[in-house]
Amino acid sequence: MLAASPLPYRPSPQLLAQMLMQRREQASAIAAVADTAPIVLPDIVEWAAQRFYVEETGRPILLEPVQQTVLRLFFEQRENGRFKWQTGLYSTIKKSGKTTVAALVQQWACETWGRYKQIYHLGNKLEQAKERAFEITRKSIELSPFADQWDVMA
Repeated sequence: MLAASPLPYRPSPQLLAQMLMQRREQASAIAAVADTAPIVLPDIVEWAAQRFYVEETGRPILLEPVQQTVLRLFFEQRENGRFKWQTGLYSTIKKSGKTTVAALVQQWACETWGRYKQIYHLGNKLEQAKERAFEITRKSIELSPFADQWDVMA
């Protein structure tokens, strides 16, 4: 499921840090009791070449080598199935595809991360939350032959 919603308030940096710590503690507690084998996710670059469609071409995306390297690095998995990195920062010049890459990651996460596949787009206003990456992801889903597998809520 893919959903857009406004952020009803602007949290302080301290509150954001506290929320992040709580999420990490929850994730650690869940991981500690999980008795299932680690999930090996598909390579994000190979997945994108087959399943992430670009509106301008109507075809799957062609990632630049630097984008491929960054995506593979960000989503490298350890032997236990967890990601090697908890945080990734991708910065580059304007109009270089950052929003499209974010949309690609969102769609990949929804399709491959198992149960409870939800991605939220947050913004100070609903329209801001729905504009960019959410819209690119929605269009990619509509263009793909897998559109019937999705429930996109806006």
